[in-house]
Amino acid sequence: MTKFTLNQHNYTQLFINKIGLNTAEFDRYSKEWWWNHTNITNLRLSNYGFKVIQTGRIPYYSIKLIEPLKNRTLLQMSRLLTCPYYIKTLDLIYLLGEEEFVLLKLHADNLQQYLDNLQL
Repeated sequence: MTKFTLNQHNYTQLFINKIGLNTAEFDRYSKEWWWNHTNITNLRLSNYGFKVIQTGRIPYYSIKLIEPLKNRTLLQMSRLLTCPYYIKTLDLIYLLGEEEFVLLKLHADNLQQYLDNLQL
């Protein structure tokens, strides 16, 4: 599976439009909302970015993982997930993509198994 075409810039613009924020502050939002804003394909939200999402009318889905995140899982998430996500704790994440949420639920909240299947 290849990464979907939307990246940090696309999602930042979508969030700005959905929440109704000032588009002139795009660069500031891009730097504050993403965990690694220098890699536009990484869709991990920062703590502040997730707080902004919570205040808007943007749906998100919580996943209580069956096992804590590992380094390997974190690397796979940054490469394979096609929707923005936020890591609250090592066993609780939030996804902003309904499709990936449903697919992960079909894997019984086993994120590692889901990512391994995507990698195949």
